[in-house]
Amino acid sequence: MALADINRLSSTTPRRSGPPRVGPVALLAMVIPVALFIGVAAAVLPAKFTLALLFLPVFLIVAWTSPVTAFLALIAVIYGVLPAALVPQLPIGGGRFQASDLALLGLLAAHAVRFGPALPSIWRSMRPVLLPVGGLLLLAVVSFAVALLYFQNPAKHVLAEARYFLYWLVLPLALAVASSDERRYRAMTLGLLVIAYLISTGLVVQHLTGIDLLGGGRTEALITLDQTSDVTRTTSPGIFLVVFAILYLLARWLSGRVALPWAALLVMPLVAGLLVTFGRAVWFAALVGALVVAASMGWRAFARFLLVGSLLSAVLFATLWVVRPQTAEAVVDRATSIRREVSVGSSFEWRVIETQHALKNIARNPLIGVGLGGFNHPSFHARMDENLRRYVHNGYLYLAVKLGLVSLVLLALLIWRCLVWLHQDRQAARAGPAQAYPERRAYLGAFMAVVVAAFTQPQWMYGPGVAFVALMLAMVLASQQLERQVRA
Repeated sequence: MALADINRLSSTTPRRSGPPRVGPVALLAMVIPVALFIGVAAAVLPAKFTLALLFLPVFLIVAWTSPVTAFLALIAVIYGVLPAALVPQLPIGGGRFQASDLALLGLLAAHAVRFGPALPSIWRSMRPVLLPVGGLLLLAVVSFAVALLYFQNPAKHVLAEARYFLYWLVLPLALAVASSDERRYRAMTLGLLVIAYLISTGLVVQHLTGIDLLGGGRTEALITLDQTSDVTRTTSPGIFLVVFAILYLLARWLSGRVALPWAALLVMPLVAGLLVTFGRAVWFAALVGALVVAASMGWRAFARFLLVGSLLSAVLFATLWVVRPQTAEAVVDRATSIRREVSVGSSFEWRVIETQHALKNIARNPLIGVGLGGFNHPSFHARMDENLRRYVHNGYLYLAVKLGLVSLVLLALLIWRCLVWLHQDRQAARAGPAQAYPERRAYLGAFMAVVVAAFTQPQWMYGPGVAFVALMLAMVLASQQLERQVRA
C-alpha cells in the first residue's frame, strides 16, 4: 500500500475520543451550587459539622471502592475510637443528631447501590432474625408516633431515644459487606479485633494517666459504697468489642487454631482493658460469654478452659498485684462489695426506685408503654435531671416501658434463635470435622454476654449496644451464608 494511501486512511479513520471537555459555563454550573451549599453550611452549621459535610464525599468514595474500610471507620466512630471532639452533632428538633447517625444512613444508601444485585440473597440470609428485629423496628415507629401525637412527649426526648433504633441498620449493612466474599469477612473480623485492641489500650492509658483519649466513655475517680478512691475508673461504649476479642481468642485456642502461649500473650492487654472499667456487670457478662463459647465446643474444651483459665487468671492477678497493687486492691474491693452495696449503696437504691416505677408504668400501659421519650419516674434526687428520669438501668424494663411488653416477646425470640444456633454448632462439632468458622461461637458468646449485661445496663436502648448486637448477628449470618456457599 502506498504511503499516500496510508495517510489518507489515517486521516479519515475516526480517532478514539478522550474524556469530554467541560466548558466554562458547565463548570460554573457545577461549582456555584456546591460553593453556595458550603457557604450556607459554614454560616448555619457548626464548623465541625461543615468539615464533616466536606469529608462526606470522600467517605462515600471509600465506601464504594473499599466497603470494609468504610464500615470499620463507621464502627470506630460509633465506639469512640475517634475523640468526641472530632465527631460533630447536628441540632434537630431540640435534640442532637450525631455524625455517626448520618454516616450510618449514608453508608447504607451507598451499599444498597453497591451490593444491589445481592440484596435478595442478603434478605434470605436475614430471615432467621427478620421477625424479632423487624418487629422491634415496627414497634419503634409506632411508639414514635404515639409518643408525639398521643402522649405528647417532648420532641427532643422522642428523637433522642428513636436514634437508638437506627443502629439496627448495622445488621443489613454489615451482612452485605461480610457475606459478599470470604476475603471481606476475614478482613472485617481482623478489623474488629484491631479496634478492640485500640479500645483496650486506650482504656489502660486513661486509667494510668487520667487523660481522656476515647470518646463516649468516662474517666473518673472510682466510687464504691459512696467512697471515692484514688484509683481512676475508665469506661468505653466499645467495651463489648473487647469482650468479643477475648472470646475470639478463646474460640481459636479451643479449636486448635492458635497455640496456648500465643493466645495467653494476646489476651493479656484485652483483659487489662476489661479490668480497669471496674464494671462488675461487664466482668460477669464476659465470664458468661466465655463459658458459653467453651461449652459450645464440647465438655473437653469446657474442662480445658476452666483449668487453663483459672491458672492464667491467677498469674495475671499476681502480676497486677506486683506491678499495680492499688489497681489490684480496687478490683478485689469492687468484686467483693456487691452484698454491701445492696444493703447500703445509694446506687442500688436508685435502681430499686427505677424498677418500681418501671413496673408501675408497664402495668399501666402494657401494650404501648409510655412511648419513646416518656418519663419513667419523678425526680427523687437533687442531681436527677430529666434525662435520668427517662432512664432505666435494666435494659429489658427500659425497652418494655417505652415500647410495651411485646418488645420483650420479640427479644425472647431473638435470644432463642441464638441459643438454637449455639446448639447446632455444638452438634456439628460432635458429628463432623473441625468447623470452618470457629469464631462464630465468639460472635454468639459476645451476643449472650450482652443478654446478661442488659439486666443491669440499658443495652437494648443504647445506640452502641444495639449496634454491637446487630453486628454480632450480622457476622453470624455472614459466616453461615459463606459456609453454605462452600458446601454447595
